Amino acid sequence: MDQTLVTNLLFALITAIVGLLAYAGKQLITIGLLYLQKKIGVSDYDLLLKNASTVVRFLSQSPATELWDGAQKKQYAINTILNFAEKMKINVNYDTVDQLIEEAVQVMKTTFEDYDWGLNAYDVPLGQPE
Repeated sequence: MDQTLVTNLLFALITAIVGLLAYAGKQLITIGLLYLQKKIGVSDYDLLLKNASTVVRFLSQSPATELWDGAQKKQYAINTILNFAEKMKINVNYDTVDQLIEEAVQVMKTTFEDYDWGLNAYDVPLGQPE
């Protein structure tokens, strides 16, 4: 067989596998969300997810935590949400909060990556006259 043909076939196969894995990951997140909503209730879930999103954004943007590694940030986020849930009298366990934090991170990454910043190759840099 021609070397170029084999290379192209392998590249196409790898691309298809990566696409399938990405799709499967998205579906697993959706299933996980539905499970959490059913387990802790939609209104409590929404409240905890909003709080988790706030904590995740804080941890990603705060200069105070820039020297922390991912595990330290995650543990801080979990502890913060567990304390918040306790004060709000929402019954959740460590694993559920861990899943909420993961979802908040995924939402933040998706929102940030998919956001249309309104920039293109023809935009004038900031501070430059048109």
